[in-house]
Amino acid sequence: SKFIFVLSEMDDSTVKILSVVLFSILISQGYSQCFLSSISVSQFQTGVKVQGQTQWSVTITNKCACAQENVILNCTGFQFIERTDPELMRIYGNSCQVNMGRPISKVPLKFKYVWNQQLPLNPISSQISCS
Repeated sequence: SKFIFVLSEMDDSTVKILSVVLFSILISQGYSQCFLSSISVSQFQTGVKVQGQTQWSVTITNKCACAQENVILNCTGFQFIERTDPELMRIYGNSCQVNMGRPISKVPLKFKYVWNQQLPLNPISSQISCS
């Protein structure tokens, strides 16, 4: 009850300043808790065979409150049997850029690939984009 009394005695400009400070603290807390490990990659076999090779379904999820962009995965050993949509994954040697570098937010990114074994696809870099 003392807290409510103190707030009611503050003028509008003080309340606005405190609101901005509180908002800034909340945003910085969300930003500081975003890590590369917030990017989760899960894979499973679809049961489909293409040219005798296994088809894999991949889901990339960002568990961070902020979007992460320019997400790069380890794609060591990746070769095409069935072309993967370049909008979703582009291969550069042993690494892959997902979503053409665009931000990945809370909406999972999904694609499929065909290869005789599951690829590592672990995240190796990203840029946190908190606005």
